Amino acid sequence: TRGGVAPLPYPYRQVLRAGQRTKAGGFHFNNMSNSPKKFYVQYRMLYKVHVPTDPAVRVVNSFYWMDNYNVPGHAAIGETHRRNKFVHMPRDAVVVSLNGHLHQGGEKLVLRVKETGEEICVSRNLYHESVPCYWDCPDICPYQPHGWTAQWGTTTCYMERAITKATELESYAIYDNSCAWRGVMAWWFGWMWTGETMGAVDAAVATE
Repeated sequence: TRGGVAPLPYPYRQVLRAGQRTKAGGFHFNNMSNSPKKFYVQYRMLYKVHVPTDPAVRVVNSFYWMDNYNVPGHAAIGETHRRNKFVHMPRDAVVVSLNGHLHQGGEKLVLRVKETGEEICVSRNLYHESVPCYWDCPDICPYQPHGWTAQWGTTTCYMERAITKATELESYAIYDNSCAWRGVMAWWFGWMWTGETMGAVDAAVATE
């Protein structure tokens, strides 16, 4: 999502060890022409070296779920399309944050416990008021410019929620179904804590 999510709250932090290799990701490129295009991605990374005198941190790991599909469209204006997917945590963990990713026409992405229906996170699509529709929207959504403006990001859920790997979770996305949106995404990006701590977490924080 544009701009990414807000920083993780203390005491949760991502930690990279000395010499550790990490994979850069988090972008995709749509070529709307018939000829190949060359492009470059530049990353700017901010970090702080953790020293013994720093406050202790709980080390988090990232995880994600992905779903790509086409919205059929051709429904009445205002009607929606729902896409369901069932997922599991990669391991038993405390979920610290969840952030969704949707394309144009997306309204919201919901994660809930399948057995009880309890909602864990609702990530809502944000739209930029002053930017016209991106991608191939004029071709697949004839209601522009009075329909969907540019997708600009999604809301983030923060929590300290223990979820086991065995728990079946239901993820569903809601998209506008009046237009035949192609190649849309219903992705989740999350941070989880599995118990690893660097330093001694303050007792008051550990018991919250």
